Amino acid sequence: MDDTKPRLSLKSKLLFLVVLIVSVVIPVQFWYGVWFGRQLDDQELRGYLGDFHSPRRIQHALTQIAEQLEKGDGSGVRRWYPQLGALSDHPLPQVRVQLAWVMGLDPESEVFHDTLRRLAADSDPLVHRNAALSLVRFDDTAALPVIRRMLQPVPVAAPGSGTLDFSEQEGSAISGQMEFAVIRSPDGSELSVRAPVEGWLRPLHPSGFSVQPGQEIALLEPSPLHAWEALRALYLMGEPEDLALVEPYLTNTRYDEQIRRQAELTAQAIVTRTKPEKTN
Repeated sequence: MDDTKPRLSLKSKLLFLVVLIVSVVIPVQFWYGVWFGRQLDDQELRGYLGDFHSPRRIQHALTQIAEQLEKGDGSGVRRWYPQLGALSDHPLPQVRVQLAWVMGLDPESEVFHDTLRRLAADSDPLVHRNAALSLVRFDDTAALPVIRRMLQPVPVAAPGSGTLDFSEQEGSAISGQMEFAVIRSPDGSELSVRAPVEGWLRPLHPSGFSVQPGQEIALLEPSPLHAWEALRALYLMGEPEDLALVEPYLTNTRYDEQIRRQAELTAQAIVTRTKPEKTN
């Protein structure tokens, strides 16, 4: 057998996973920008996690649990895991986004693993993307369909019929939930068209075009952050079929050198991992 083929050592893989999970969360400005300095006691923590009507309290509790997990103190917070699992049904996507990140901090938990698999099918794109990135820590290939979609343009459909009017130009950087177009109906009413995720705008029709409900009107090319996170995930678990998704990022000058370099490393890792072993 050929032992000269380069392989990642266990230490290197673990280090890479730590780096990945530190930045796994696709930022949500408000939810990750609030500081919760006051430590909650057990009674408060239980109450905050169960307070479905106060997302801020839930965020406070999740932040405290995340801090303990990052310190390696999983034993001190495992009693709260069933309540965390129940939060996967919270109606506010931002809660589920943060929950998906927290659950990636303990890849030994079956409760977290099962919940993340459900969240990876969540209707909200930021929730299922965060859940998939956290599933990378569980070495769960259920994350792959979502990770692959992160490297592909996201179609945006018209919410109604009328005349399309773009307020942003082709190639504009669009943030999540940002309005980039409106659809004007004959009666003068307007429907807002918002981005489901961040990305670069590619209109499929010009302003003034008449559209019908459900008709695709634009594509959002992957943002640098989302592309980078997806490429790093495929570095760890990408399969040969993923090379077709990775290779365009090797030469796409819209992305910076960091992303092109990550695409190179990812492609190399996939080839090395899947290359048939030689026998003497």
